Amino acid sequence: MLSAPKKLKNSQPRLLLIDGDSGCCDRLRDILGITATQLLCFPTLHALSAESLHADDIVLLGLSDCGEEAFHTLRLLTAQLPTQPIIVLAPEVGGEPGNELLTQGASDYISLDHATPEVLFRAFRYAREAHQNKTEINQLRNADPLTGLGNRRCFYQTNLNLIKQVVSGQYQLALLTGDLDGFSKFNSQHGHQAGDEIVVQLRDRLINATPHAHNIHRLGNDEFAIMLACDANDDLHEITRHQVKTLLLATSSPYKTNNRSSILPCSIGIAYYTSSDELDLDELMRRAARARLQAKQEHPGTYQVYDPSLDDKQCSASELEPELAFALRANQFELFFQPQIDLESGKIAGAETLIRWRHPKRGLIMPAEFISLCERNGMIIPIGYWAIHQAGIKLKELQLQGYDNCRIGVNLSFRQFQDSNLSQTIHRIISQNQINSAFLEFELTESALISDEQHVSYCLQELSNLSIDFALDDFGTGYSSFALLQKLPISTLKIDRSFIRNVADNPNDAEIVRAIINLAHSLDKKVVAEGVETPEQLDFLIQHGCDQVQGYLYSPPVPFKDFVQMLEQA
Repeated sequence: MLSAPKKLKNSQPRLLLIDGDSGCCDRLRDILGITATQLLCFPTLHALSAESLHADDIVLLGLSDCGEEAFHTLRLLTAQLPTQPIIVLAPEVGGEPGNELLTQGASDYISLDHATPEVLFRAFRYAREAHQNKTEINQLRNADPLTGLGNRRCFYQTNLNLIKQVVSGQYQLALLTGDLDGFSKFNSQHGHQAGDEIVVQLRDRLINATPHAHNIHRLGNDEFAIMLACDANDDLHEITRHQVKTLLLATSSPYKTNNRSSILPCSIGIAYYTSSDELDLDELMRRAARARLQAKQEHPGTYQVYDPSLDDKQCSASELEPELAFALRANQFELFFQPQIDLESGKIAGAETLIRWRHPKRGLIMPAEFISLCERNGMIIPIGYWAIHQAGIKLKELQLQGYDNCRIGVNLSFRQFQDSNLSQTIHRIISQNQINSAFLEFELTESALISDEQHVSYCLQELSNLSIDFALDDFGTGYSSFALLQKLPISTLKIDRSFIRNVADNPNDAEIVRAIINLAHSLDKKVVAEGVETPEQLDFLIQHGCDQVQGYLYSPPVPFKDFVQMLEQA
């Protein structure tokens, strides 16, 4: 007799037998000459816990026959233990039933009636080697070669089981998909090697910012997916909101390649899945991708949660696009004014202007439905000049009525800075209409600042010479370096409404708002909080020294005549 049993005794792997016949377990121990600690026996599949397994354990499945019920048991076992080699112990088997056992996931099959220590040991060794080879092949098939993260195939394999657990009511999921704004342009300008370096840096940031890094997958190029899973009773929305803010912060700082510093903001789409939903993984992916596209179009470097209305917007946008140029010529656009309240005096200090489209058939169309479309097709440039002209005219009317200190804000899109004549055109609008530009304020986003830092800086300096002030909108959602805030002529920081929403009861948001206020004041800049809707939010902002607020607590955006009436009543 060969010394196979002794070798088995001295090796680490354990044998785990699943068989309702206890006699089979005793018989196998006798054949191999091993102890109860080396051969563990379980009467049923459910008695074996996946958590109790060691990585190199070998599972033995005892079957009385090779009927359909036996194949079903094998399928359940391979699904439950996908990383373990499984050997079937069955009566005389071969031909088609034997091939079917291998097809259903068995590493090998043996007839115990003819088993010897040598045959069994050889089968164990073969099963371990074959399973190890299979595992390595699967790892190569499922891993992204550049980052080592799971690829798209791995994403589906990993999360299909999670989807089933959501249906059963055990879990609820949030799918986050994101990519870097401007990555394709960076790749074409600097080459794929530099692009690969960016992707590797992105991977490191995602891993550091995500508690469960094993569920990060690279779907292709700079696109990634993260599946967040939590118990059915947890606050999924709050967990997701905290995680996505951490991700946006981690991905907002510059990427370093070849002594070059590049800012590539990350846009993230979110789709939720709970037991009340009826959708598959493909639909969940589509929803997250749709939300990501909306974030990229409206506010690059931020996140968007999927809502069915986003699909309606996509259809509506394609219908609205041909009408934009005519709407501008027909004077269908109108500026609304949202008051900004000075917290020290309690009086109206000015207003932010927000565009609306009075469509002859659809009624009043909000900017979220057409501004991103204008930015894509370039119509934002002429519409932006129209808004500056209208705001200037209204400012002049206010001053003629005696409201000399009322400041009017106008939003500038990052696309407007791509117009080489921006400064000259604005100068012409101001001079031709005799506008007092000292009370005109342009609001720009962080994405506008980083679109072309040198050109934007030049334009701001040129416009600053006209006594125009600048406010940085949605501050805190992107990346603005301390040096950039010092260098550019920005007089106001506007805190994004996403931080104000829960500032009264969320310690993280409260700390962020406090930090922004302190930073702004240390740089001698004014602070305006957007989206103030409750007295509790207002009390917090007053307590921590915020300068001005705007939001529905005071007034929504209103037509110009209503804004003038508010000034008169004040």
